[in-house]
Amino acid sequence: MKRSLLVALFAVLGLVGAGFPASAAPALASSAMVGDLCNGTSGCITVDISFSNRSATAVGSVFDDRNAGSTTAVFWFYAGGSFWSEQTRTANNERKSFHFSESGPVGGINYVEVYLVNNSTGDWTEVADFYK
Repeated sequence: MKRSLLVALFAVLGLVGAGFPASAAPALASSAMVGDLCNGTSGCITVDISFSNRSATAVGSVFDDRNAGSTTAVFWFYAGGSFWSEQTRTANNERKSFHFSESGPVGGINYVEVYLVNNSTGDWTEVADFYK
């Protein structure tokens, strides 16, 4: 009796979509995911930027939709209101993960702009800003 009640409970939870966190579902590399920031023409990015004393660390993935060309994520790092450096990550018909840090000067990096570039057209779209 106890076992059949437990089986029935899991069946009901499965019907209403409860019981398993959404993060347990497998993510397909061939499609945009919830939380992606997209440029609407070539691809998307999922990104988190964290700041430490002098550096900024970017973690996420860039996704290129199956279209002509590739998609590049461009990161512009600023220190004290002035441009400091640039990093890029490119995906071509794939979802490509990244995890990197950019060291800054004394006083540190305090602002990051993130762009997506449609490499078939050259169009740039700003998709995120991060502040320390």
